[in-house]
Amino acid sequence: MPDITEAHYAWFAIALFFSMAFAFLWSPRRRRVIGSVRYLAAWAAIAAPALFGAVCVRGGYALALREQGMNPILAQGAGLFCGLIFILIARIALMLFPPSAWLLKEWRRANREASVFSRLLSSRPRAAGK
Repeated sequence: MPDITEAHYAWFAIALFFSMAFAFLWSPRRRRVIGSVRYLAAWAAIAAPALFGAVCVRGGYALALREQGMNPILAQGAGLFCGLIFILIARIALMLFPPSAWLLKEWRRANREASVFSRLLSSRPRAAGK
């Protein structure tokens, strides 16, 4: 079992806060499409499993394995593997189960509507003289 300490949780919270703040500041079109609260909730549903797996699960397994006497490099590798498996399972669960499945659909819709590339493809060229 992972040995997740208070420092792991603190780094997870800091990383999640900064990722949400960065996403909020740099996505005004997406926020307008689905609203600020739903946008932040969708971003948290996307970012939280990855950050929790990368910070808490990976660090907790690496710490537990080092305390059991495993080589530090192998402990980091095993922690990385456990963190990646956690991220994979958590992302699949978020895509399938409500309410996060609904939020991720809204997120994809906002990405489509706010994307400059898709807006260029969907706009029709005007005929000459009109």
